[in-house]
This record gives sequence, structure tokens and C-alpha cells, in this order.
Amino acid sequence: MELSELKNKEDLPQNLKEWFRKCDLDRMTDGEWFSPADKKVCDVRINDKIFELNHTRPSETEKIDAILNDIIRNDGDLCVVLPFFAEFGYIEAGENCFIGNDCSFIDGGGIFIGNNVMIAPRVVLATATHPIDAQLRLTKLTKCAPIVIEDNVWIGANSTVLGGVTIGANSIIGAGSVVTHDIPSNCVAVGNPCKVIKTLQTDKELKELKDYLEK
Repeated sequence: MELSELKNKEDLPQNLKEWFRKCDLDRMTDGEWFSPADKKVCDVRINDKIFELNHTRPSETEKIDAILNDIIRNDGDLCVVLPFFAEFGYIEAGENCFIGNDCSFIDGGGIFIGNNVMIAPRVVLATATHPIDAQLRLTKLTKCAPIVIEDNVWIGANSTVLGGVTIGANSIIGAGSVVTHDIPSNCVAVGNPCKVIKTLQTDKELKELKDYLEK
């Protein structure tokens, strides 16, 4: 039976009746299960804007900046190496952020990036998930949870960060990691699933430079 056929069933539990009363776009933004094929959800996707961004000549820097500023609300000095993909443009970034080429932001749950964040090439930030139950997965239902990346974080190439995760300030995520849970501040974390392996220390060959900068 299709979900749409359940909507008018009289014997539905109250919580399901309330769920059916909401539109899918509201469900998505409220962090509830929603249909990604719903017209209102499809209408707010920014596919045309992403297409225009990725088909703009690199020399057209002003046009690229204008499109990016419309996709990612930011506080300035944002550098994104194309191509880049986002689904809705529910993205905020602080100052002086870098996003490498071929990054994909599945951003229905919102992606919040702090200041001085470095995101290497081919990183996926995926706020969306699907039912574990195979039968329910056939419904295509989706749920989104926000991703928060705090100040001064560096995410290595080919890493994936899942919805609901917060990466603490100053931390480093090693290349190829899959981040399934929160990572604390001031650490290095790597692997699948990503785990903390050490706390941050100054590179030995850069210690004199750090000492000088702190004077």
C-alpha cells in the first residue's frame, strides 16, 4: 500500500494523523520523515542554480561569487573550488572558509560552518538518512539532521560527515574518514567509523613560527 492511500484511513494512530496533516517541506525542515519527491520539496531545490554555477567560466569570478553567496550565506572570504553540489542551499559559513573541488552538501537538515574552516576535495556532508527497515525504505522516506562544523576545523579529502554530527573547534578529520558521531574539539580523528587518535599538538618544525605569532 502506498503512503498516500493511508492518509484517509480512519483507524490511523493520532501521531500518524498529525504527521499526515503536515506538508513534506515542513516535515523536512522540522527533522521529521518526509517524501523527497513531494512537489514543494522539489520546488525549493536549487538544481538550476548549481548547474549555472558549475558551468560558469573560472575567469568570471564576480558571477561565481554572486551565485555562491546566494547558495552559502557567509561572512566573507569564502573560497569554493568548482565543481560544487548542494541540494537546497541551507548552508551557513563564517569568515575565511575554503571548500575544495567536487564537494557535495546534502543539506536538507542545514549545514553550519564556523570561521577558518578548511574542507578538502570530494568531501560529502550528508544531513539525510533513510529507514533501516527494508520495507519502509521502499517508501523513499527521508529524514534530515543538521551538521555543525565549528571554528578552525580541517576535514581531509574523501571524508563523509553524517547528519546530526558536530565537529568541535580546531579538530582535524583525517582523509577518507566516515564521521558518524560527534568529534570533540582539539583532536585528530580518523577512520571508518571516525575515532579520536590524539589531541592536537604544534608541528615541531613550525613551533618557532607559532611562538613568534603569539608574541
